[in-house]
Amino acid sequence: MKNYDLHTHTIYSDGELTPKQLVEKAKKMNLKYLAITDHNNIEGSKIACSLNDDDITIIPAVEMEGEYDNGKLHILGYNIDLNNENINYTFNLMRKQRKNRIIAIIQELAQNNFVFPEYEINNILYKIGDIGKLQIAKLLVKYEYAENVKDAFDYILNDDHIKLPEKNYTLSKENIIEVIKEAGGIPVLAHYKTLNLNGDDLKLFIEELISLGLMGIETEHSCFDQEKYKIAKQIASEYHLLETGGSDFHGKNIKNNIRLADWYHEKTNENVCSMITFLEKNQKIKKI
Repeated sequence: MKNYDLHTHTIYSDGELTPKQLVEKAKKMNLKYLAITDHNNIEGSKIACSLNDDDITIIPAVEMEGEYDNGKLHILGYNIDLNNENINYTFNLMRKQRKNRIIAIIQELAQNNFVFPEYEINNILYKIGDIGKLQIAKLLVKYEYAENVKDAFDYILNDDHIKLPEKNYTLSKENIIEVIKEAGGIPVLAHYKTLNLNGDDLKLFIEELISLGLMGIETEHSCFDQEKYKIAKQIASEYHLLETGGSDFHGKNIKNNIRLADWYHEKTNENVCSMITFLEKNQKIKKI
């Protein structure tokens, strides 16, 4: 096991643990570096950094989701200024837009005789962290409109059954990289596997991201096997990108097959990734 994990989630997105609980867990495992990369949210990172714990270095970070037709585009931002006005405004606006979409979906469901108590709706709208259709799907199951979450999505929460409002809170790849860099951060492509691109198509897309300011790639991830790891390492070497590694830890009750700081490892003597080496060398790790 390496002594770092630069891809984790807390209750401020879709994780199970509070920021403090996650930091304590990392310390018990003797991790020296930790990044909380909640989705489009830096509140968990703010709390972790404010703990000022000398036993572990918290790298302020985030994971942003981008518009992408072929699969899923996620870009990590490391060493960001958590007090940056623009990044805070961006995430507050995205949450407000997401909340408005949830309200519109619930209203559409009500017109189709899927109704919920007001307190259940408020629990979604005012919950800590990420909100989305998943919370509505769980309500559909709870009130026996669907047998399980999958059925809720397959037979109710899609355009074939109800009129879903358009998303207006997803950013383009250009926007994401710009927001991260404006906050003084380092943009990194997360788990390239979810792009559903291979060979030359993958390289062309990465070249496009580099032209926009991409500086790194996640070479270690819990969804990578040896082949995926080697492809990521080759890309990092070919394009001189910084490398990061992370489990994408959410908690045992959410993703029970993913453990903190656990992913495919090559047998090397190096215990840190080049991102950490770069930040330490340049004394760029920020504290809130």
